Amino acid sequence: MPTVRKNTIYKDLLKYSAHGMSSFHTPGHKNAFFEDLYRLDYTELSATDDLYKPKKSILETEKKASKIFNSGCSLISASGCTLCIKAMIALFCKYRSKVICSRMIHRSAIHAMAILDLKPLFLIPRLDANKNFYEQITSHEIEKLLDKNKNDVGAVYITSPDYYGSIADVANISRVCKKYNVPLLVDNAHGSHLAFLSSNYHPLSLGADATADSLHKTLPVLTGGALLHLKDKSLYNRAKYWMEFFGSSSPSFPIMASIDICLDWIKNKGKTEFLKLEEKTRDIKKTAKTCGIDVLYSRADHLTEISKPIFCGSLKNKENDSTDYVNCSSSENIKDDHELLREAYKNATLCDPIRICFNVNSVGLTGSECAKLFRKNKVEPEFYDKSFIVFIPTPLNTDEDFFRLADAIRCLPKRGLVHKKETEISFCNRKIGCSLYEAVFKFASEKIATHLTVGRIATRAENICPPGIPIIIPGEIITKNAVNAMVSKGIDEVYVAKQK
Repeated sequence: MPTVRKNTIYKDLLKYSAHGMSSFHTPGHKNAFFEDLYRLDYTELSATDDLYKPKKSILETEKKASKIFNSGCSLISASGCTLCIKAMIALFCKYRSKVICSRMIHRSAIHAMAILDLKPLFLIPRLDANKNFYEQITSHEIEKLLDKNKNDVGAVYITSPDYYGSIADVANISRVCKKYNVPLLVDNAHGSHLAFLSSNYHPLSLGADATADSLHKTLPVLTGGALLHLKDKSLYNRAKYWMEFFGSSSPSFPIMASIDICLDWIKNKGKTEFLKLEEKTRDIKKTAKTCGIDVLYSRADHLTEISKPIFCGSLKNKENDSTDYVNCSSSENIKDDHELLREAYKNATLCDPIRICFNVNSVGLTGSECAKLFRKNKVEPEFYDKSFIVFIPTPLNTDEDFFRLADAIRCLPKRGLVHKKETEISFCNRKIGCSLYEAVFKFASEKIATHLTVGRIATRAENICPPGIPIIIPGEIITKNAVNAMVSKGIDEVYVAKQK
């Protein structure tokens, strides 16, 4: 046993572990699945195989993963979903091509787009003002944008599920993409388990061409374990090149071994254990509801066909027609369309059945206040903001964990409903000053106080992780709303392009 010195990472981890908290956060193994994997921390040897040129055990594990997830091929990542996302984008998107995506996108995708000098066509998600919640972008919004950019879009890129568990209408989005012969890429970081629930909502099974799955978030895998799934197995060698291009030359064998162990667990127990978990999370949500807490419920119905072509109305930005942002939150002259769209889409919108997400404003609490109260009851949440608190249960959570969670819910004080005038983060940034590539690689930048950045061009993505969604991205002209959001998150300094 190594000597534990003052203020070391090792000491801090031991100290936290001693608290015996119930883990409702990542990683999915809940520190109760593996034994002594650190003893297997080797490197690429003749007996251990090579991740980027696999011929033996790693190749066999990838084939096993492909069979379990029903992909054309699956590639192991020991560098998390971040590596899978970068490789996926590089694999499908040509240099300087356009990509349609929601503005609510993980920073790793932004970094990949900057390197490849891609031009993102952002759809700004609509806000459900009653719940203070951003909705998923729809197939209709995507189709409208594809129709405007025929033969000029390299891919459609979506995040599903999002951090709160909201699942996009992948089936219909996939149909639209096939109509325009454009690949659909899905950041499925929080949805690896979706293939093993009572209904299979994994995006690959719903028509996606590629998905990046962060296994460690909801499955028993060490942090950093992920898979890149491709529908077309002929892309395997090219995908390996991009995985090597962006990845570490020294991938962790314990992480890869944990993926191998997890795949056997899925094959033998996964479906049964996730069915049990669905029942437990339903009970937790019922408990919360009886306590007056607003819960983002999963819908019992399956994804349904929406045959009526209803489009988001005000897709043209009236302030700046050359912008790459499409505002789908404007209600000017399109009230009827929005109501029709909402009615049609609600039957195709799902929430992850095992994601637990409470809007604690409904009982007069903020997410921060609520998190403190849960921690006092030895329950550690995954994430919170001003309105919501998120818990990630997995089959590795014990009955005691769920008893603690239910008791903590019952102990929450009940106050009046919290009314807020605006959302946690505003994504209504409508203007760009330059491309991602120019902002990151061409412009000289300087770091200045955040409150002085209004009107300046951002040169770095600024975000809080989790959830890793940038408040500003390189090339955007910073607005007052963005400044307020960053200041509220404790971001006191920002990198911007130097003024001439």
